[in-house]
Amino acid sequence: MAGVGLLERRVHRTVKVVRGGAEPPSGAVEVVTPEGVRVRVVAEPAPRSAAEPLRSNTAKEGGGTPAGSDATTPSEASVSPRTGQVSIEPGRTLTPEQRARLEEVRQGRAGKLLAERRPAEAERLFKEKLEEAIKDGKLEKLDPAKRAWLEVDRRRLELAFDPDTKRFRIEEAQAILAAEERNLIKPPVRRAFNEHRSSGGADYIDGDGRYWDVVRGLADPKKGADKVLEKAEPDRPGAQGENVIVDMRHLTPAQREALKHELAGRPKLAGTGEIRYLEP
Repeated sequence: MAGVGLLERRVHRTVKVVRGGAEPPSGAVEVVTPEGVRVRVVAEPAPRSAAEPLRSNTAKEGGGTPAGSDATTPSEASVSPRTGQVSIEPGRTLTPEQRARLEEVRQGRAGKLLAERRPAEAERLFKEKLEEAIKDGKLEKLDPAKRAWLEVDRRRLELAFDPDTKRFRIEEAQAILAAEERNLIKPPVRRAFNEHRSSGGADYIDGDGRYWDVVRGLADPKKGADKVLEKAEPDRPGAQGENVIVDMRHLTPAQREALKHELAGRPKLAGTGEIRYLEP
C-alpha cells in the first residue's frame, strides 16, 4: 500500500499492518491509504549500525510521520562537536513534549558550540594575518627602536598589530598595556578581531569581553574632545558608541585638565560609550 510504503521510507523501520477490530498494539498509528483504506501501522525497530540525524517531520513530497514519532530521548541523543547536529538512535518514540525538549537541547548545544568556536577561529585567523605581515617585511620598515620594543615578546607584537591596515601601532599597544597595568580595564587585553577577518571597528577587547578604542589626547581641548566623542558617541540613534581610553601621558597637567573639563561640559548622546583617562 502506498501509504504504508511512505511511512516505511520516512521512519526507516519495518512495519506491520493490523486489520480488523482487534485492539491495536501500543504505539500503533492509524494511516489512510490513497485508496481510502484505514489501517493501523505498528513501527518496529529495524536493526541499524549507526545513528541517523534528526529529520523534519514534513517531507517535500507530502505526508509524513506524526510529530514525536522519529526521535530519541534527549539523554540518548548525541551532538556533533563540529556542526552541532543531533544524531539519534532509530526505534524510539517520543511525546510531543519530549521532542520539543530534544529540539531545545539541540539548539542550545549548537549555539554554545558556535559561541565557543568563534574566539578560537578568530585567534587563528588573526595570527595568520600577523605572520603574513611579518613575512611581507612590515617589521623591517619600522624605526629600529620601535622594532626592538615590539620584539621583546610576542604579546607586544600582537597588541600592536592592526589587522585592518596590516600596520604596527606601537603607541596604541603601549597605551593599552599601561591601562591594563593600572587596572583601567580588566586583563587580559587582546586585539579586536573576529572570524570575518575584521576588527569590527574597535582596537581591543578586555577580559570582560568589552570593546575599547585608544584615542591619543590632543593639546587643543576642543579638538581633543571632538576626536574622543567621534569614537564614543553612537553613529545613529539607538546604536551604541565605543568605549574609549584617552591616552594623555604626553600632555602637560594643564592640558590634561583642560581636555577633561571640555569633555565633562559636552552633552552626551544616549548610548555614548564609557570614557577613561590614561594619565602619566
